Formats: sequence, C-alpha cells, structure tokens
Amino acid sequence: MMRVRQLALAVLAVAAWLTVAAAQDDAGAGKAANGKDMPVRDFLAVARYPQFLNAWARMRGTVYHQAGERDVKVPIELRARFMGTGWKMQVVLNDTERWGVWQFPADGRNGIGATCERPAPAGGVSLASLMIPPADIALAFLYYDFERELDSETVSTRHCRVLQLADVAAKVRVRVWIDTEAFFPLRVQEFRLNENQPYLQLDFKGMVEVKSTVNPKTKLCLIDEVLISNPGWKTRIRFDKAGVSGDEINDTHPAPADLFVPNPPATR
Repeated sequence: MMRVRQLALAVLAVAAWLTVAAAQDDAGAGKAANGKDMPVRDFLAVARYPQFLNAWARMRGTVYHQAGERDVKVPIELRARFMGTGWKMQVVLNDTERWGVWQFPADGRNGIGATCERPAPAGGVSLASLMIPPADIALAFLYYDFERELDSETVSTRHCRVLQLADVAAKVRVRVWIDTEAFFPLRVQEFRLNENQPYLQLDFKGMVEVKSTVNPKTKLCLIDEVLISNPGWKTRIRFDKAGVSGDEINDTHPAPADLFVPNPPATR
C-alpha cells in the first residue's frame, strides 16, 4: 500500500513539474537536445535533474474518487513556485486540508519532502483517503536504479522513451514513459518484483498552454487531467482551464503576493 501511495503523490508533483518542462524548451533554457537521440543514461539524467524556469502557477480542479460503490468529488488547488534549483507547492483539498510539498532534484530522494500545514477535519475527505497522501515521497520512482530501456511508444500523440527502473530493496519495479521533447513522465506503471502485470497505472491526459507576459516566446504547459487506477479503485484529477494561471518571474514581474496561503499564527 505504501508504494501505491508514493506513486499516487507523483500526480501532484508532476503536475507542478510539468508546468515548466515545455516552458523551458521555448525559452531556450538548456533543453535544445532531442531526447530521441540521447544516450539513455543522459536522457534519464535530464529527466531526474531538470533546470527549472523561474515561474509561478496556480491550478484549480476537481478530484473524483471511485472505490466500489463509494464516489467522492472534491475541489483541489495547486499553488506552485519554481526556482532554478527546484520547486515548492501548496496542495489544498476541499478548501480545508493543506500540505506543503517540495522537490530539489540535485539532492535526489533527499530533496523531496512534505509537511501538513492544515489537517482535514475529523471524518472529512483527505488526500490520504483519496490515495494521494503527500507525506510519502513524490517522484521517488525517477531515482530508482536503471535496469533497461524498452521500445519507444506514443502516449497521447507524444513520442516517449520507455525506461524500466527498480528499487530492489523495496521489491518494486516501474516502467516510465518519458516525453522525448519535454523530458517529463506521461505514464507510469508499477509492478511488484517477479510479477508481469502492473498493480497501479498513472496517466496524464492533455495540456493547456498559458503564455508568459514576460517573454512572448515562453509558454507554461499545464496538464488537463490525471488518472490513477488499480483493480480496486480509480482516482481522476481534472483541472479547469479557466482556473489555470501562471507566468515567468523577474525583477519587474514578481510572483503574486497571495500565491501561497499563509499559515495561521500559533495559538497559546
């Protein structure tokens, strides 16, 4: 169950990470090389250690969770700030539960973390109840040991290289479909060691573009929809195009002052 939750949290992390992947390509921030032709270990290194654009983004949407006869529908919001070395993000569920999540890729798994800023009310819907608990490690699968490369495939019209990675100590193996232009994962399947059928699959579907007001050649590409599924349940996250915003940051175009929800003052 822990590994299911770890991969599920990658939905939120990649949602933020994806924001700057295509933006960098247009801005000429170091991703001119086509991933189709790179040696596989160099290709994986770019995916693991991206150079982030200085930018911010907000994404509002809805989480739909189905498990047997149980159906849940709640709003979700991501508030993200990107820097050259990584990103930090707030995840707000149902306007109540709030988590801070961050990733600094140069530190590998040690650069990933999360903290609860405001818990869900007792008995209320939480990220954990939707199989998206941010206390687990986000994007950890990218840092598993490389095993082999499989044949390339297309996911949602995007050319992807398919890499197989494994964490033998945790008895888990993943196959990751990585976009060869933007260098981000579009699909992930997770397997138990010595099993041939995945017990969890993560898919990203569609993108919406937000043009920068700082540089007209730059665009932020945000995901439209994410689907997480296994034989017993399904979680779908859909982002509302009208609720998506973002831009580059420089000295004259700072991030919004209210980008992050402030923590309430401590009570005595």
